[in-house]
Amino acid sequence: MSESAFSLLSEGVQRAIFRQGWKQLHAIQTEAIRTLRGSQSDLIISAPTAGGKTEAAFLPILSSLAEEPDKIAIYVSPLKALINDQWERLDRLCAELDVPVRRWHGDIPATEKRAFRENPRGVLLITPESLESNFVNYGRALHSIYARTAYIVIDELHIFVDGVRGMHLRSLISRLCAAAGCKPRLVGLSATLGDPSLAQRFLRPDSPDQVTLVIDSGGGREIRLGLRAQTERPRLQQGDRLVRRLTPEESAHTVLSVFGDHWSSAAPLATLGPGLGLPPSVTPELPRDALDDIADDLAAHFQVGTNLVFGNSRSTLEELADILHERAKDGKWRHDPFCVHHGSLAKGLREEVEERLKSAIPTTALCTSTLELGIDIGSVRTVGQIDPPWSVAALVQRLGRSGRRAGEPARMRIYTRDETPHADSSLADMLFPRLLRSIAIVQLMLAKWIEAPATSRLHVSTMIHQLLSILRQTGGISAADLFRILCQQGPFRSIDQSMFVSLLRGLKQNDVIEQVPTGEIILALNGERITDSHDFYAAFASNEIFSVRFQDEVVGEMPADNVPPPGQYFILGGRRWEVEEIAEREKTVWVKPTRQRVPPLFSGDGGDIDGRVFAAMRQLLLSDEIPPFLDHSARTLLVAARHVANESGAADRGVVIGEMFVSWFPWVGTKAFRTLRLMLTVVEIPHEFDSLSLTITGVGGKGFEQILRKLTNHAFDPVELAGKMEVKTFDKFDALLPEDTLDDINAQDRLDVEAATKAIFACLNLI
Repeated sequence: MSESAFSLLSEGVQRAIFRQGWKQLHAIQTEAIRTLRGSQSDLIISAPTAGGKTEAAFLPILSSLAEEPDKIAIYVSPLKALINDQWERLDRLCAELDVPVRRWHGDIPATEKRAFRENPRGVLLITPESLESNFVNYGRALHSIYARTAYIVIDELHIFVDGVRGMHLRSLISRLCAAAGCKPRLVGLSATLGDPSLAQRFLRPDSPDQVTLVIDSGGGREIRLGLRAQTERPRLQQGDRLVRRLTPEESAHTVLSVFGDHWSSAAPLATLGPGLGLPPSVTPELPRDALDDIADDLAAHFQVGTNLVFGNSRSTLEELADILHERAKDGKWRHDPFCVHHGSLAKGLREEVEERLKSAIPTTALCTSTLELGIDIGSVRTVGQIDPPWSVAALVQRLGRSGRRAGEPARMRIYTRDETPHADSSLADMLFPRLLRSIAIVQLMLAKWIEAPATSRLHVSTMIHQLLSILRQTGGISAADLFRILCQQGPFRSIDQSMFVSLLRGLKQNDVIEQVPTGEIILALNGERITDSHDFYAAFASNEIFSVRFQDEVVGEMPADNVPPPGQYFILGGRRWEVEEIAEREKTVWVKPTRQRVPPLFSGDGGDIDGRVFAAMRQLLLSDEIPPFLDHSARTLLVAARHVANESGAADRGVVIGEMFVSWFPWVGTKAFRTLRLMLTVVEIPHEFDSLSLTITGVGGKGFEQILRKLTNHAFDPVELAGKMEVKTFDKFDALLPEDTLDDINAQDRLDVEAATKAIFACLNLI
């Protein structure tokens, strides 16, 4: 144990360390102790999951609290479950320190919250939304409660650095310091930071150099990773008959049969005939699909130990759970280890799954991002990932859930599903885009690249949320003071005075705010209604939720726009249900069990994909290297995708010139791709698009070159482009804004004119 760092801790904390049986401090803990006990700087601690970040922050902080019992340390977490987990760890450390550890979130009894308000000291573990509730409900008492705040610890910092919850939290911290008159030191904890300098600016926008970085990359940890590719039945149906599902080998054979001029057809595979040049199927049509094959693999490899399988959509997880439960029943397994964990399940059901994961019972949770963060569920043996996540950061975070014990490798099995080729397949379909993106994301992760957060967003919706919160807290305040608190001293510095005034006018037109004769801004009727709502504390959008009940059992929840009509079937909690009745006033869907099998209702989660991911996908097509982590099917499909790219020119030139159509593959990120679409719309060029390409009909190579030159000669106004967007409201309070203001916001937040323009010139240079 490092004596120099250990000696800086209080005697009580030293005894707690010995009581825990620790033999030595980790390097990050030694550095963190020296920083927090030997300087006045703020701190960011970045280390892999289970790297000891929490103790690195709290060993020195608890030492300070033990020496100054009237001080407060606030721990902010994005999840209630993570707070509950950290509360147990910190409570053990504080057992003999006389440092109380209290929680504050929606599931905590009012008596525990009152105990902290009446005697505010020790450690408070809280979510941003619950901290917001303090401003709304105890605004005039903030100084007496929080004046002695000495530290604010932000866990899972990467979740907050850029996003709605991050701007919300930055505003809350700024307002808390102003209202309570405190100057706490800030400590950030994270397992995945793409650009640490952005995290430093998040903590201290005016003095990022005063934030010390303590980083443990965990580079010595062994990674065992494999990718298994599947093909799934097309969504397209021929009459009442399902289109034949091809194996990966048959899929590859099909696309490898297309050469030369056939790529000038809008549907290249149609030239092979209805049978695609394959022999007739020797087996009858079966309802099996890609998820059935994935279920087979999960059943073979995820029945032992504690495991997590992540999916991008609740529907995938629910359907997969249903298949696995049928496997367990038909195979008469002694124990069915598979269960579901996502945000639409009832709280009690989620907690049951979490307890199972912590137990010695073999358990595999099929989960969304609800278990992505660092809730301590013990040693995770293997992590599964179905389809590519939206970011490299998410893959890093999920992989980090396994291999937490010393000497254990981090294990991950990735499953991809691409549509089986058919007569109407597009060129993009035949590049097997999910496989390509999965490989690209893994390669970027192995190269230790992670997305850097975008820093240019205006976050107007979040600013409106904070404006309404201040009005509720104070009762009324001048426009000048609102602008000073939120935009000059607070985090919304990208919003200038003219935009701020425009926003106030828009809110007044919607009867959200009004101005009294003395000049103060106050809440109007709609503003009172909004701030009275039970979901106001959250700055991010939330849908009205219906409870799903069977007799006395709460099965789960679902958003209002997903509630099916009576008589319809759906899957929730891995079980099949039929809707019996919808009680609209009580927000309840009454159901009964059914044996009918139907697709689940939930839609998938999406996000903007970084341009570096698409560049890696393109490079993968141009390369002849076969990544070692691919199974036979994945290698086979990758070779086929490279054939398609090489024969068609989709990767090297990025342009496929056909019979009176051109397909343009720009290989840019989501924002730039969106911008290119809008540019074509502004110059009145009709087009279609898919996940990878833009297609313009009625033109050949020369005509397309003229279109590109037309784009380069047009001085595009980002606001004009945003005005052509089909959907303009994305965040919680966007609907309160005038359309011209939304265009200003979307122009900055959701478009990338510079990257789109570069893509146009790059294409011109290649054709």
